[in-house]
Amino acid sequence: MPDTQGPTLNTFTGGGDGLQMIVYHKKTDEYFVPAVLDGVTWELHRKGAPGKLSFKVVKDDILKMEYGDTVDVSWNGTQFFHGFIFEKKRNKNKQWDCLAYDQIRYLLNKDSFSYIGKKANEVIKELAEDYELLVGDLDDTGFVIAKRREPNTTILDMIQNALDLTMIHTNKMYVLYDDCGKLTLKDIEKLQTNLLIDSDTAQDYAYTGTIDKGVYNLIKLNVDEGENGHKVYYAPASNKDYENSETRKQWGVLELTQNANPHNQSPQDLANRLLENYNKVARTLSIKGAAGDLSVRGGSMVFVNINLGETDWQQSDAEA
Repeated sequence: MPDTQGPTLNTFTGGGDGLQMIVYHKKTDEYFVPAVLDGVTWELHRKGAPGKLSFKVVKDDILKMEYGDTVDVSWNGTQFFHGFIFEKKRNKNKQWDCLAYDQIRYLLNKDSFSYIGKKANEVIKELAEDYELLVGDLDDTGFVIAKRREPNTTILDMIQNALDLTMIHTNKMYVLYDDCGKLTLKDIEKLQTNLLIDSDTAQDYAYTGTIDKGVYNLIKLNVDEGENGHKVYYAPASNKDYENSETRKQWGVLELTQNANPHNQSPQDLANRLLENYNKVARTLSIKGAAGDLSVRGGSMVFVNINLGETDWQQSDAEA
């Protein structure tokens, strides 16, 4: 599947039975239903960023809305966002441009963290409790990370590192997201949708194939094996295999060098898995102007039927 790191954007407009926003003012324990101007824009990413809601309201003498107040937003009676106001911009007409983030915003705090013998879902649960965040359903990721130390790292990167290690060792991808106020972790296969996007349903699209970033055909792992000294592991493992590498002949040498922990897995097995993951063209596909759907979020899989002009690659589904 192509790696689509760009955001999923949904724009909702309307009022009445359509769009409804409720602001909770913490200091006075009051709820307000502001008139939203020009709808809202909801932005999601598969990883690396919190969910974001942008909206405009008129600040009158009744509405109370301060930094940290919560925002709940529904479309046709279905809630799709719970977040916290982080930014307000005002013009002379008393219109406020507001920005709210979901709970994942609080995972951008930095800290140091070490753990032994934990699965990624257990890491998420422990870190969420440390930062007073609500947790919903967390799928069992299965793979036990023997030992890891995360110095001066964002909490979100700590979690993503655990999920990346799980993917490398199990070939299973998991998506962390905020489900209307509860941190949720799902196997990406559970985020499959029945939506089809083709040249008729997409207003426009932008496709990129590249070997310039995140693509490697030679893996080099440096391993400190204690009393056995320092050792280097390669993938391809033999000179003959590397000489016969079709991507090396075509692209030249693209090398990834990393330090590896020998306690987590066989270093040679890890090098082989990294080569399998990175030794291919990185591809992104951005769809513009497709009909919005509340079931689609960062990490969702949709069916795509578009001729991208790449004779060496055909794809029937993609990650949002």
